[in-house]
Amino acid sequence: MRIEAFDISNISGSNIVGSMVTFYGGAPLKSDYRRFIIRSLAGKPNDVGALAEIVKRRYSGALAKKLPDPDLVMIDGGLAQANAGERALADSGRKTIPVIGLAKKEEQIYFPGRAKPLTLPRTSPALQLLQRLRDEAHRFAITFHREKRRKALYQ
Repeated sequence: MRIEAFDISNISGSNIVGSMVTFYGGAPLKSDYRRFIIRSLAGKPNDVGALAEIVKRRYSGALAKKLPDPDLVMIDGGLAQANAGERALADSGRKTIPVIGLAKKEEQIYFPGRAKPLTLPRTSPALQLLQRLRDEAHRFAITFHREKRRKALYQ
């Protein structure tokens, strides 16, 4: 019922930010959306590292106590991103939450530790739900990134 999706936004490592969006029952649950400023990369573009940071922060920090665990974690990206998400969940003591990655170009679903992705038909309602989640996480991350860039210009 509850799916949380994560995405990263940056331009050449500047103002790296991340987003988490939540869908419950197939619909956005905007009260549980979260934005993250990446702290660990010091301006180096590394989407995999940034994703690992925000997933770990979500499931081991104050948010872990405030928000319920999801039934599924989805990462915007392929196998490397899905593996990073799974490692971050394990580091947070949440090994039982399933993780997938959804790659943009081919719309393939990646499972950590499995090299071959799952390809669903474009008409699949399950794939369409995952695409909506991914697109919403992407929109939310880009909006936050633009806001940070705009503020940085006027400081």
